[in-house]
Amino acid sequence: AEGVWESYTVDPVVREWVVSVKPFSNVTDAAGKYVRDIRLGKVNGLPVFVDWNARRAIVSRSGTKWAIVEVERLPEVKRNQAGFEAVHVGGGRSPGDGPWEELLVEAAKPVTCWRLDTKLGAEDTEGCA
Repeated sequence: AEGVWESYTVDPVVREWVVSVKPFSNVTDAAGKYVRDIRLGKVNGLPVFVDWNARRAIVSRSGTKWAIVEVERLPEVKRNQAGFEAVHVGGGRSPGDGPWEELLVEAAKPVTCWRLDTKLGAEDTEGCA
């Protein structure tokens, strides 16, 4: 189901991300398993993923970039949305879609759910989106 349909964009819904450090990197603060936490709401309209053990969160910076920030900074991040500082930035439409400088970000489990969105200007004639 992944890919682009004529009138729809189809994306996997990932609820958990695994962040690991690329070889020869000296990053020590970001590796872990990040789980979607609906109690924390959204940043820039997208879900927040948290590793409570590491006290870090993956949040949207813009819809095409993601950042890893300290959990304690989430109130500030929510107030400022895209206007916040972050040490680690990467990804694309989802955290695992694009490159991160020193990190590897991958879905933790096989995708079993898909999001279907009507493309801009397309009419949802099937009642799918």
